[in-house]
This record gives sequence, C-alpha cells and structure tokens, in this order.
Amino acid sequence: MHVGWSELYWQRLTPLHAILWPLSILLELSFKVKRAAYRNGLFTTTRYPIPLIIVDSITVNSIEKSALTVWLVNFLSVNGLRPAVISCSYPDRYQESPIEVTTASDKTQVGDTALFLAFHCSKYNCPVWIGQDSSKVGLDLLKANPDRNVLIYDGGLHDYRLHRDLEILALDTDKYYFGNGFTLPAGPLRDNLTRLNFADAVVLNEKNRQSFDQVDSSKIYYVKTNSSEFINLYHTSDHLKKITTTDQKSYAIASNRFSRRFFDQLS
Repeated sequence: MHVGWSELYWQRLTPLHAILWPLSILLELSFKVKRAAYRNGLFTTTRYPIPLIIVDSITVNSIEKSALTVWLVNFLSVNGLRPAVISCSYPDRYQESPIEVTTASDKTQVGDTALFLAFHCSKYNCPVWIGQDSSKVGLDLLKANPDRNVLIYDGGLHDYRLHRDLEILALDTDKYYFGNGFTLPAGPLRDNLTRLNFADAVVLNEKNRQSFDQVDSSKIYYVKTNSSEFINLYHTSDHLKKITTTDQKSYAIASNRFSRRFFDQLS
C-alpha cells in the first residue's frame, strides 16, 4: 500500500510540528470566529427553498462521508423523498461553472469522489452536481431539477454561507484516523474535535461503540458495514453477490489507508 508523505508526517511529532502548532491554533480560532459571525447574523447566509443536509468529516481525505451520503440518498429515496447531491470535491485544476456529474463524466475533470457519488446515486435517479461556488451549484441544480425536495451537500464543514437544516459528521475513531491530534497544518484534523459538538449528529463505526467520549452521547449514531456485492469496474453492469474461487487464486489490492478493514470485510 502506498502511503503519502503527508500521512506519515501527520502520524508523528517532530520539531517541525512545534513550529506549525501556532498556525494550527490560529486556524482553529479563525474557524470559531467565522462560525460565530454567521451564527450571530454578522454575515448573511443563503437559504435554499428546500432543506439542506451537510455531510462531512472532521479529518482530511476522509472516505466515510461520501459513503454516508450514498446511504442517506438511499434512505431518503425509499422513504418517498427526492434527494439531490452537491459537492465541491473536484481536481485542483477544475475551473468550470457548475456541472452535472454522471457515470460517463471524465474523471480527470470531475474527480474520483464525484464519480463515486454519481455511480451510486444514479441507482436512485439522484442528480449530482459539482462546482466552485456551492451556493451557485445548488441553485443551478434546482433550476435543472425542480422536482427535488431535499439537498445533500457532500462536504461543507466550514461553508457557513449556506443555511444548514441538518449537519451530520461521519468519522472513524481509529487511532490512525486522528493522527497526531493536531489541526492543519500540523495534523490531519480540519478543526478541533470540540467542533463535533456543534453537529446535529455524529456517525461512528460500530466497532468503536465504547471508545469515543468527546461528543454528547445523544448525538452519536453507530453504523455497521455490511458486505453487499462485487462490481466489475470494466463492466459496471456486472454485479455479483458472491465470488466463488474453488480452484482459483484471488488477488486483492487496496489503495486507501484503511486497507486492513477492507481485507477483513473481503474475507
């Protein structure tokens, strides 16, 4: 498994961290001031004509939030609602106006996360749009899809310009996940862990049911990962519930930092 230098750096404490720590404190302070300014009406917020749900994580490069977004799309759809998804997750070179992402979109243009969302959300006829200005992305999406009655923002932890009706933060309490415990740039956290208390709900992996006490227990919801199906990425219409390998060898490759969990589930 390839591990980037930044991930190795965020797992350690070095003299460089002592230099960057004051910058992390300043960043945390700026987030608090920004949040307070919007909460007290010093800055105006954009309110969509339909409810907005924020789904994000407290850690950079999180793989949990988008999976939760897909689950939420499924949950809302089967309960009679018509969700739509917006995201600002795209390659750094992306410079275009809001666009819809489909399974046929160019990965180099829209990025892996957006394609992941489009692939899974297409099963529920749920549109996925991306763009630089989240407010404009949502408005353009609703203009093109006026039948939608709930909007999910995959991201948006610090995007207080948008009025949020519900905020859900997904995370794993694995020791690796929080790294050295510092906020950017000294660590992998996008804000101090106390920020979790301002969310409406915090979603944790069930395996850590007894290991997280930074948040009011009334806000915590636990999820359990279930094996569902295998998808042939060369022919995405091919889905298998089970792979039989009686007389064959199977090779499994994982590119994310939580590969141990992937292999356990695969077994």
